[in-house]
Amino acid sequence: LDEAEPHVRRVLEGERAAFGEDHPSVVRSLVNLAIIEFFTGREAEAEARLRDALARSERAAGPAALATVDVRSTLAGILVE
Repeated sequence: LDEAEPHVRRVLEGERAAFGEDHPSVVRSLVNLAIIEFFTGREAEAEARLRDALARSERAAGPAALATVDVRSTLAGILVE
């Protein structure tokens, strides 16, 4: 995971520059980064990042969109842990 994090961060930077902040690709990279944070012991950072990703997905796709439900499910999963 330590090796993956810098790559995910670079992808996220590129997606933000190319697509804007609320694009589905940006949301997916935020989720990927949150998963890395969670599994490396940074639970509070992961939760905050997932909440941010959820808000972005709700704005861009709506609360009932499959992508938004997926982010919500990931957030719920880390809250259960």
